[in-house]
Formats: sequence, C-alpha cells, structure tokens
Amino acid sequence: MRLGIAGSCRQLCPSVRSKSLSAALQPISSPWLRNVSEGQRRIRRHAVHSIVAQQEAPKPSRPGKPTYTADIEGSPFAELGLKDIQDGMGKVRIRQHVNPLESRFQQPTAAPDWSAIYSNPQLPLFVDMGCGPGRFLLLLCKRHRQLQQPINCLGLEIRQQLVERANKWAQELNYDSQVHYLFTNVSVSLSGLLQDYPGPIATLSAQFPDPLFKKRHKKRRMVQQSVVQAARDLLMPGGHIFLQSDIYDAVTA
Repeated sequence: MRLGIAGSCRQLCPSVRSKSLSAALQPISSPWLRNVSEGQRRIRRHAVHSIVAQQEAPKPSRPGKPTYTADIEGSPFAELGLKDIQDGMGKVRIRQHVNPLESRFQQPTAAPDWSAIYSNPQLPLFVDMGCGPGRFLLLLCKRHRQLQQPINCLGLEIRQQLVERANKWAQELNYDSQVHYLFTNVSVSLSGLLQDYPGPIATLSAQFPDPLFKKRHKKRRMVQQSVVQAARDLLMPGGHIFLQSDIYDAVTA
C-alpha cells in the first residue's frame, strides 16, 4: 500500500524523493498495518478452532435418523419412547402455517364409525383441537391407564402429514384402541363431527393455537365463535374446557 501511495505522489511531485516520502508515511501506515495483521491472525485462529471443534464434536449414534427435540432425554414426552420407534418413518416435513380458509378445508368432515376407532366408544372422550404432532394425547392415555381410569382421546389436526404419523405412533405404542387422530378443520367440522359420539364428551382442549397476530389474519384463528358455540353444545354437564397459550387473544373469541 505504501508503494502505491508513493508512486502516486511521485507522479504528482517528481522532485520528492521516495525515501523521504516513505519515512513520512511510516508513522501513519505502520499502526494501521499492524492492526490489520493482528485482525487477520485472529480470524485465522478462530477458523482453526472452529474446524477442530467440529472434528471433535460427537457424531450421532445413528446417522440419518431424524431427531425430534420433544423426544430427547429430559423432555416430558421422552417416556413414550418415540425416539426408538421413529426409525423407518422418515422425517415429516410440513408447513408451519396453514390457511384454514382455503376452499379445500371448507368441506365438513363426516363423523367416523366410532366402534371401528375405539374398543369401547362409551368411554368419556377427551378432544384435543389442533393437536399438532399428537404426543400430548399419547401421554395422557398412558397416565389414565396407569391410574386405571380409561378414556378415549381424539386429536383434530389440519395438517394431514401429522395426523398420519400420529396414528402410526398410537399403533406402535398399542394405544390405537383409545387414541385416534383425524384430519379436519376444527372451525368447520367440530359440531357435526362429534354430535353422534356414543359416550360423553368430557373435555375439549386447545393448546397454543397459532396466534396469527396480523389483524387481517385473525379470522383464520382456530378459536372462533362457531367453535365456542359447538363446545357449549357438545360438552357433558360438568365437562371441561382446557386452554393453554402464551397469547391471551389466541384462545378467546
């Protein structure tokens, strides 16, 4: 850099000697160059440390197997053992946000044959609206079996890939006689879907539904007036509504 500056100055002032010009520039250029060199050395050291850390990091015991944070040790759902039965199912790739107002979601879902889904359709029913991956109902069923208080569990979810995988989990864990998942739009189908259930509907839950903060998107929220009205009509006397959210407006209508 000093040679470039000196060359330019000689062209402008041919009478200036290059040695004296270099001596004049030395106090200005040297500290800057030292700082640049030190910065480059730090960057190189950081790069080397990063490479070494990556090489020394423990490798997964089963490469290629999908890892789900909810199933690792320390998670409330780890006791289900889903981490051990997911091999071969593949990783489910889904869209996190679905527009329930799309025309393909406006057709009401017909009620299933309850006796084909549950071994005892007379048991009280726990309905999880917008159940997502479905782990909660599997753990709930396990708890009730341990307490010898059997119930039936129904998960309603608008993302079909999650429904298909959750039903596979229930079958693998031998909970499929009491836990089932349906692909449906809760806002459209809740009332017609459950009105013919043979037993009492004990609990309806909505856990952390998509808050959809934008004003123009609020009509897409799962908890709408139609859902509140259906819940009031479907619940048994003394039934429960179980709501969880970190956004108050997401569970009010």
